Amino acid sequence: LAAVRAVVRERSAAAIPVGFTLFSTANTTVWLAYGLVVLDDPFIWAPNVLGLASALAQLGLLARYGTRPPAAAAVAKQVQGN
Repeated sequence: LAAVRAVVRERSAAAIPVGFTLFSTANTTVWLAYGLVVLDDPFIWAPNVLGLASALAQLGLLARYGTRPPAAAAVAKQVQGN
């Protein structure tokens, strides 16, 4: 979630790796379920609640902003480069 400020400022979630975010969501979901259902161990499920919340926040940013820079930012960057 270190890139959240940049994502919101640039209105592009290009800084968030999609594959890692999807894997992180799946991983924390499985560990959360295992910690709750099988072990009933808060030392397993509690950190994974936080991890799942972070992964879902990243998915939300990806859904909201997408991975491409907005057209206005791309044009401004192109103009600055010339």
